[in-house]
Amino acid sequence: MSSKASTAIDSDAMMKKAVRSITTTDDPATGTRQSFVPLSFKVTKSFKKRYQQAALDADMKLNELLSAMLDQWEEKRSMNTVRKP
Repeated sequence: MSSKASTAIDSDAMMKKAVRSITTTDDPATGTRQSFVPLSFKVTKSFKKRYQQAALDADMKLNELLSAMLDQWEEKRSMNTVRKP
């Protein structure tokens, strides 16, 4: 392998490591550090606008609002689940 190719690989690895260290946060549920990963899906323009406005009204980031909504959905779902003896 040429030195030019190895330099490109080394700089890519360094960039990934730097990005990974920047995109971590404390997870209050587990008390551990969690890395952020991309999540993408398509929604209607009206949904996107409502979602962004809801986050703005709540003074939250979009990912914080999504996480809070999932937490509430899971909680509601677990309360509605009938446990069999």
